[in-house]
Amino acid sequence: KIPVKKEKAEKAAFEVMDEKQAEVKKEKAEKATFEVKDKKLADVIAMSEQLSTMDYYQILNIPEGSSPYQIKLSYFRLAREYHPGCFSKDLPSDIKDKIEDVFGHITKAYDTLGDEKKKQEYDSTREASPVVGGKELEKKADIKYRQGRTLYNQERYDEALKLLEEAVRLKKNKGVYFLVLAMARSKVPPFHKKAEEAFQKAIKLEPSNPEFYVGLGTYYKEEGFFDKAKKQFKKAL
Repeated sequence: KIPVKKEKAEKAAFEVMDEKQAEVKKEKAEKATFEVKDKKLADVIAMSEQLSTMDYYQILNIPEGSSPYQIKLSYFRLAREYHPGCFSKDLPSDIKDKIEDVFGHITKAYDTLGDEKKKQEYDSTREASPVVGGKELEKKADIKYRQGRTLYNQERYDEALKLLEEAVRLKKNKGVYFLVLAMARSKVPPFHKKAEEAFQKAIKLEPSNPEFYVGLGTYYKEEGFFDKAKKQFKKAL
């Protein structure tokens, strides 16, 4: 028989362990919630660090040649996401400054592109500007790619396609650019058949990347070419 004092001590120890386990679970749950909530904050901070290399079209996440309606729609969507009032008041001042800076650039971009006269002046200035160097070109291509990938994930395939086509035009040796371009093409009927070409280009650039073979295999499978699909899936192993 366990002595009463020892039994009480063991019971107390188990209670402490249960409390600690509960605290750990709570901390994990809170951390997961924080990470989900903070994705938007992480996005706006990342954007603030890229503003110097972005033009107004990139800031509004729209392709050149967008209609006034598309410009307005994109602005209101971004305003709902990145307005300073959407974030916690308890954030550090430097983070608040970054949010204000991003929203200021979004507003300025819309004020310019949303006004036809200002837009024409802005476009003519951009056309007259000197050709950017290699590093700037690479940054621009990367921004176009990331914007296109975001639009693809939002199932806005037509818009994504325009940005991804621009990304591969600016930088022709990035396999992942061609992969996401191929995926976007496969979702837009007029470009559906050209998806295979982009998948093959991605594989040619990075033949050791299994993800590209899986992408092409999935495309073949959806097209009903099961033998071709199996070959690509085997290559991915």
